[in-house]
Amino acid sequence: MNYIKNMGGRPKIPNSEKRSNRIRVWCTDNQKNKIKKIADSYGLSISDYILKKSFDENVSFNHVEFLKEIHHLGTELSRQGNNINQLAKYTNTLTIEKKLTPEVATRLEEVLLEHIKKQEEVRVAFRTLIREMAK
Repeated sequence: MNYIKNMGGRPKIPNSEKRSNRIRVWCTDNQKNKIKKIADSYGLSISDYILKKSFDENVSFNHVEFLKEIHHLGTELSRQGNNINQLAKYTNTLTIEKKLTPEVATRLEEVLLEHIKKQEEVRVAFRTLIREMAK
């Protein structure tokens, strides 16, 4: 039996699919940065993004990046929830002892406002996902 040893590495690309031509496009730094940001948001290179858009191909939503962001926001919301619970318990204790200070009440308000802000970020992220999935 003849065995073909697998040399590993990246599989060869057929000649018909190799990119051998370059198109140069002039743009401002601001335009290039915008294109790069959009391409990155889809998990594509600038070349892949421009080619897909040029041929009216569907540029699919980058679910991996979205899920990473949702995970990050979920973790942050959990931390905020823990802080709120600790502050609420402390506030209740101080209220019972009639020792609640304005500083504690102000800090609790700050944490609650930050928590509301994070909730809004999650809401926006989910609306973005729904919009992208509907395309």
